[in-house]
Amino acid sequence: LTLSVAFGNGSPAPSSLPTGGTVTAGGTTNYVFQSGQTQVTYTAMNGLGQTATCILNIAVRDQQAPVLTCPLNIVRGTDAGQCTAVVSYATPSVTDNCGAASASLLSGPASGAVFPIGTTTVVWRAGDASGNLATCSFTVTVQDNQPPAITCPPNQNLFTHPGRCEAYALYNAPTASDNCGIPALTRISGSESGGPFPKGIHTIVWQARDATGNTRTCSFRIIVSDNEVPIITCPTDFSVNTDFGVCTAVVTYPMATFTDNCPGGSVVRIGGLSSGSNFPVGLTQISFRATDAGGRSSTCTLRVTVVDNQPPVITCPGSVIVRGSGV
Repeated sequence: LTLSVAFGNGSPAPSSLPTGGTVTAGGTTNYVFQSGQTQVTYTAMNGLGQTATCILNIAVRDQQAPVLTCPLNIVRGTDAGQCTAVVSYATPSVTDNCGAASASLLSGPASGAVFPIGTTTVVWRAGDASGNLATCSFTVTVQDNQPPAITCPPNQNLFTHPGRCEAYALYNAPTASDNCGIPALTRISGSESGGPFPKGIHTIVWQARDATGNTRTCSFRIIVSDNEVPIITCPTDFSVNTDFGVCTAVVTYPMATFTDNCPGGSVVRIGGLSSGSNFPVGLTQISFRATDAGGRSSTCTLRVTVVDNQPPVITCPGSVIVRGSGV
């Protein structure tokens, strides 16, 4: 008895047995079948030439999903001046056990599209000819690493208010902008607008902070100068008599005094005799100068008059006795 096997329905025969090959009845043979349906016809023939047939339908179904590999997660900064970023990425790779498979974007922006700030998940899907599906995903994180722009008002040069060692200054708040929204403004050092600013140089620093925490600062100066001269007061002019028996007088006088809108400074004698000196008869002028801490000065003059009120001492000659000549 012989047994022949035929593969039909257009399916290729396994390479291990040609179509119409003959096998021994009762034997066992392993064949490799391609995906799809294959019809196997068995024919049995005895020694008398009599035959009988039967048909076996073998269906091989592909139930393996394609292998889809996405690119790695992407992290990048926003484009200059924008709160987004144009991001390009490689198309996921796909392989399959049964020939070609195709991949397509399932959700998320395409490569080369504009991605918003934050994390966006991109999902791709692959399908083969048998309808098996596979998905993969990756994330695109767009970070805002651009600090805000901030512009401070210009410097101010002020003079102290009359009689005071300070000035009141008004200034506008800085202006700020950012690629992602409106940044918050904070004064981090220096006095507020409208407050008193003592004489000197004052630096005011402001900071702009965006929603991501990026910061930038700017600063400006308020310079307060003292342009008031000190007010000097001399002692009152006076007169003295000459000392007894001499044509001079020892004169003492107080020092001039001064006031100023700012602390500091001094007063000195710049001309005339010092207190306690011998002053000659007549008018003597003593000059004083007051200088404040900023180097501004003013002067005054004290007038001292020494008067000679001592009458002269006259001494007459002795008595003269004149005797007659007897004429």
